Amino acid sequence: MNLLFFNVGSFEILFVLLVPIIFLISIIYHVVNNKNLTYNQKLLWVIVMLVGNIFGALIYWIWGRKPKNIEHSY
Repeated sequence: MNLLFFNVGSFEILFVLLVPIIFLISIIYHVVNNKNLTYNQKLLWVIVMLVGNIFGALIYWIWGRKPKNIEHSY
């Protein structure tokens, strides 16, 4: 299969689709197994990721995966 005016083959399409899907699945797995989140927080993050797709996963990757209750000993 070759898209005529884009000159994109099936390998490129597979790569463009497969990488974000693998990233999204791995982030959802991380949310479900994150011990620092409550059940409601996990549910909210999964809904954000399912609605926002790759953008929801990026938002979690940037802001959501850090534990909130870290005590620093200075």
